[in-house]
Amino acid sequence: MATFSELSRQSGKLDAVDIDWLTLLMSDWQMIADLVFADLVLWLPDSSGSFIAAGHARPSSSATIFYRDIDGEPIRKQWSKEVSAAFESGQIVTAEVPTDFEGASIRVSAIPVRRHVSLTSEELHEAPIAVITRHTNLSDLRTPNKLQLNYLAAGHDLIEMITTASFPSAAHPGGNRRATPRITDGIIRLDEAGDVTFASPNAVSAFARLGVKGELEGLSLAKVTLPLLSKSSALDEGLSLVLTGRAPWRTDLETAKVTLSARAIPIRKASKRVGAMVLVRNVTDTRKQER
Repeated sequence: MATFSELSRQSGKLDAVDIDWLTLLMSDWQMIADLVFADLVLWLPDSSGSFIAAGHARPSSSATIFYRDIDGEPIRKQWSKEVSAAFESGQIVTAEVPTDFEGASIRVSAIPVRRHVSLTSEELHEAPIAVITRHTNLSDLRTPNKLQLNYLAAGHDLIEMITTASFPSAAHPGGNRRATPRITDGIIRLDEAGDVTFASPNAVSAFARLGVKGELEGLSLAKVTLPLLSKSSALDEGLSLVLTGRAPWRTDLETAKVTLSARAIPIRKASKRVGAMVLVRNVTDTRKQER
């Protein structure tokens, strides 16, 4: 099977900055697949005016519809209309009617991928460089609960940010990359002020072990957490950035007995930060082994 590097060269339509941006995106798009309960496929433009599949993320939160890798395959006819429209317009395009794929009813959305002029610039590149398709299995849909609704809302926020080059972030997230928290480990949604609007059960449990009693919703995550941390944690310059969601950063929250790995992803709309998503994972045993 061809690698992304080989497929990007085969495309013939991408430059080095395009490839760097798409590589950065694919290093982080698993969380989106998990949040929206759908497969994601990256399509690169080719010299014939069509598209080839160059990446695929399967959701860990639901069943995949692609049981075999499709990297290197040309785009199928039933998806080409939406992908071409998204690439040309720079807007998200959703199929008007579901399509059939291997016996399942699938809703397909095409998401244009934008980037900045460079990884260190805030100026937006003039046109999309690729398209991501979101494949939702309608046959597997159920009435969503509170957790799933918040997953979907967070996933939609990140998808919108892809179209404006607000996600991923080229800023270094900091901290130890080992045991990086995943969506299923624990997720917290913050408003612009850093107050908790939603905390998943796993996130509540993680912060309870840290020493935060009761529910998190409605509280300032920084105010209830900072007094509990050890002095070594308090010296971490990224700590307040994570707990308030002000910057894309990763850090450890440590007490004498417990260590949580936390990562913040700011949510932006129209270049303005409107909130954040914080992922959290209990890494106490992992950090002990490292020491």
